[in-house]
Amino acid sequence: MNLKSMLPQESKAIGLLLLVSSAGCGPQTSDAGTNVPKSRTIVEVQIPAQAAEGSLALINGAGKLKLGDTQRVAFDVFPRPRGAFEANELPPNMGDPFSAKGWEAARESFGIIAQEGKVVLAQYTQEDSSKEHLAEIVQSYRELLSEIKPTEMSGQYASYWFWETPSARLMICAATDPKGKLSVTTVIGFQAMMNVLRMDQADANNDQAEATNLLQKSGSPR
Repeated sequence: MNLKSMLPQESKAIGLLLLVSSAGCGPQTSDAGTNVPKSRTIVEVQIPAQAAEGSLALINGAGKLKLGDTQRVAFDVFPRPRGAFEANELPPNMGDPFSAKGWEAARESFGIIAQEGKVVLAQYTQEDSSKEHLAEIVQSYRELLSEIKPTEMSGQYASYWFWETPSARLMICAATDPKGKLSVTTVIGFQAMMNVLRMDQADANNDQAEATNLLQKSGSPR
């Protein structure tokens, strides 16, 4: 995924359900060469009995994936392409009662974190995207979630859009790597889960600054 070459190895090797930083949306670095937490974080997530109509959802064509949906629904909406390989590792700061399942292809990847077989976070990334495609994605979510005013954070190398309800959050992150290639990552999750994985506005602001500094030093195209 984007910016992998500039990230610690531990940030790269956490399977498909990567932290936002390793999805190219604001890299993290450390002098010790690792940013992996030393202990696991247990998050309590309340799963609704049934996702309400009009709530946040990931979209893929005509399909919609909502929090609380089953893993089967997730992979009906985002089916594994031919040739894609499985990636089922949790982020390193998470363990029981969560599980991860996903797939990664040459230019796209998808994965979920589940609790008791139900989706509590889902992430879809498209590599080698374009500004036109990004605009289409953002517009699709503006139309789907027209009752929620998004927060937009634009940067030179990474831009974010956030839609929030009292318990959940949807985030779009568009990031440019050192070669000028654009990736677009869309994530939906319960707020408690998103906060643990640094998928929030405060961390996005910090990651924008770090990405700008890191990529300018690398001589990336403007």
